[in-house]
Amino acid sequence: MSIEKFKKLYISCQKSKKPYYIKKIRELNIAPSLIIEDLRDSDMVLCVGKPDRNMEEEILQAREYGINTQYINEDLVSESLMEDMLNNRLSEDNHKDYAYEEEYEL
Repeated sequence: MSIEKFKKLYISCQKSKKPYYIKKIRELNIAPSLIIEDLRDSDMVLCVGKPDRNMEEEILQAREYGINTQYINEDLVSESLMEDMLNNRLSEDNHKDYAYEEEYEL
């Protein structure tokens, strides 16, 4: 896969925990992505945990640059997505019915 197809992620979190979260996000390998060090070069800012002062500045900077910002908790889970799932608020376009799949893992 060419490097151009990778999403460029900037991780915004408490400074002392950044190496840990970078390692965990790389281990998850959910989507093709590169973790980069310069917020201005990113396609998305991933905010991990409750924002501190430094993170709030990074979020404001991302907004100024028009960069998408996503929020996840310390367990690397999107609480808003989980809430939508639990309250059955996902659109039909995002729904996948696993009952008719021949092979799948839970």
